[in-house]
This record gives sequence, C-alpha cells and structure tokens, in this order.
Amino acid sequence: MKRNILKFICGIGLVCGLWSCENGNKTFPDFEDGTTVYFPYQYPTRTIVLGDDEPSIDLTNDHNHQCQIMATFGGSYNGSNGSVQVAVDESLCDNLYFEDGVTPVKAMPSSYYSLSTTNLNFNGTFNGTTTVQLTDAFFNDPDAVGRTYVIPLIMTSQTGFGKILTGTLNEGETGPRTNSDAWDIKPMDYVLYCVKFQNKYSGFWRTHGTSSIDDIEHAYEVQIDTKSLNSCVYHASYTTNDYWIYKRDKDGNKTSETEKTSHTFYFDLLLTFDASDKCTITPISGITVTGNGSWSDNGAIKNWGNRDRDLMELDYQIDFNETDELGNPQKASVQEKLVWERSGVKPVDEFTPVYKK
Repeated sequence: MKRNILKFICGIGLVCGLWSCENGNKTFPDFEDGTTVYFPYQYPTRTIVLGDDEPSIDLTNDHNHQCQIMATFGGSYNGSNGSVQVAVDESLCDNLYFEDGVTPVKAMPSSYYSLSTTNLNFNGTFNGTTTVQLTDAFFNDPDAVGRTYVIPLIMTSQTGFGKILTGTLNEGETGPRTNSDAWDIKPMDYVLYCVKFQNKYSGFWRTHGTSSIDDIEHAYEVQIDTKSLNSCVYHASYTTNDYWIYKRDKDGNKTSETEKTSHTFYFDLLLTFDASDKCTITPISGITVTGNGSWSDNGAIKNWGNRDRDLMELDYQIDFNETDELGNPQKASVQEKLVWERSGVKPVDEFTPVYKK
C-alpha cells in the first residue's frame, strides 16, 4: 500500500509534464485532493565530477562547483507559481548511519557550502530549486571524496500548494522522519542531500601496461579512485613471464624439475599530483615503489572513439618484496600510458541509511 501511494504521487508529476506537452497552453483543474509539494528523493547522492565525462553529460555545474536541490509537486496537470520554504535541520542526521551501519551521516559544515535561496519558487513549472555553491573547504577535506556529508533540508512552509507531504505515523509512534519503521506513509518533506567529489585524475582508464596507446580499445580497463583533491589510488597489476616454479607431479607435490611461467601481481599505487599535473608515485602497502608521472588534458589525440582524451604517463620501479619458488627477487621497471575512458559516476544515485535508536 505504501509503495502504491508513493508511485501515485511521483507519477503525477510525470503525467503532468507529458499532458502539458500534448495540450499546448491549455490549463486543467487540479485533482480533487489538491496539490502536494515534496522532495522526490530523500537520500540522493550527487558526485561532483572535476574531470571529464561523456559528451552527452553536462558538467557545467560540476566545474563551477555547484549542484541543485529540487522540490516538486503532484496533484495538478499544470505548472505552479507556488513556492516552498526550506531550512537546514542538522537534527535530521541524528542516529543515522550509512549502509555499513558504522559510518555516521554527518551534516555538511556550513563553511563548506551556501544556498542560493531557501525559498524555492516554481515559476510556472513543476520544480523549485536551490543552487548549492561548494567552497574550497569542501574540496580540501579528504572525507568529502566518499559518502560522509549531507545537506539536510526540511520544508517549513509553502505558498500556493494544498499541502506538504508530511507523511502519516504508525499508531503509537512519534517519529523521527528518518526512522522508516515508524511511518505508515513516509514523509517526503525533507532531504538529506549527500555530496561528494571525484578529482580529474580518477575514473576508468585503458592501458596495455606499456608506453603504446595504439589499438587502445583492445587494452584492458583499470580503475583510479580519488583519495583527495590532488591524489588518487591506481589499482594496478603487473604480469611477468619470468616466474620460476617447481613442476608438480600428479598428486600436486613439487619435483626437482623447474619451469618458467607467468605470474600476475596486484597492487595499489598512490599518485600525488602537484599544480602542474606532475605526480610522484609511492606504494600503499606491501611493496616498494619509486617513480613519477604526469597527466595531460586531452593528451591522447584522436584516440578511442576518434576523440581527444586525457592521457596519463607513468614511469616507476617496483620491488614486490617477494621471490619466485627458486628464490629470484621479483622486481619490475614499468613505463606505461593510460587513456581516459569514462568517469564511472552514476547520473542518479541514492543511499539507504540505517537508523539506530
């Protein structure tokens, strides 16, 4: 029943938009139950992409360090000139954790952002928005690369609508809004808008593991994750064909005969960039690495998909701090180029919080 009610409310906005397109400037009476204003998502996640993405994705807001929080309404075939007033309410984060049940949901510090308005005007449309302007303090916080901070907003009043969707509590319950078990009809008068960021060096890349970027569409895909504004973690691998082992008999026991085989090492590298996009390469754990590299905007000319793409060039020496079965130290010298593929960021993402009494 709860799911059907929610689908009905959310579906009204879609029907309204389609109907208005087909009927030009005609207006129609509101539904019998009147209009209801609400936030379409309670726990959205927005990743600010500081690098590239596919051409179909508009990153104007991202590169301006902005995002938008939107309210909508149902119960009418027409747009509205109404407005809804919102306020920051950090108490919405009380007793709330991310999916792991350990990481607390934190209200974003006020010094990290500003809102363009707390009065969301609909201006004849089906949406009212406020623009979030993120500050340098947000991007200088390493915790902001993951799900850590939310902007907690609650609707305090409205003008021009029938009501705010405040939900219906189960009998004997007192809330709060974020305790889903307490509600028969979920309130949608609040949003915990999670914001994180991904630096320009991160995403999915393609590499042959060599200095060649020819035929890059047949290279293998690797992932580089943001660690901070100027650093990232490269999840790398290296395959050697000079790994000596003892042959096994039919029972799996070692014999005195030896053979050379291939062996793949998996490891993480920390890439730390300076203001000129040059980087130093250091190990995360378990191995010894020294090296350097660089990132260049659209440095791979007319590459995969006949597009100019970002290029990363790395040169490092690595000691895996282990030997093959014959005691030969395992070391390597790597010169490789990586061609940017995609950001890997989901256009729409949500989190499911855990409420603990």
